[in-house]
Amino acid sequence: MQIEIDLKGMEQIQQMLSRLQKGLSDLTPVMKEIGEELLANWQLRWKQEKNPYGEEWKPLAPSTLVRRRKGKGSGPAAQILRDTGRLQNSFVPVASRDSVCIGTNVFYAPFHQFGTRYIPQRMLLPMERLPDEDKEAIFDILEKHLARLTRA
Repeated sequence: MQIEIDLKGMEQIQQMLSRLQKGLSDLTPVMKEIGEELLANWQLRWKQEKNPYGEEWKPLAPSTLVRRRKGKGSGPAAQILRDTGRLQNSFVPVASRDSVCIGTNVFYAPFHQFGTRYIPQRMLLPMERLPDEDKEAIFDILEKHLARLTRA
């Protein structure tokens, strides 16, 4: 005895599964998009002089304001961690097939990220957990990617 089942539309399901398999085997483009979005979010908070969790950075010390280069970054409009822009502009996302890393090669970044005896901590990148806003951005990007893969 033999039973045959003919499922109409099986080709579409097979095509969708193939697209999913192919699209999920290398997520580099998605990871790149996630990295760029997270970096944009952190850059916006940087301009607001806030850490990735939205908490304000400690203000500049009077001694720092005095040391700032003449005519640049001094007075009431002095911006925290933006004297030259070198540090802020140095962060880049590096994507691979299953992860993204955002970092910098500026040697003094850890002094600000973690603080020192003389420099207060001004967190540049999230530590331990991602802010909820960033998690939502990641989910949105992943949902869009999956939707593109499952469209016929």
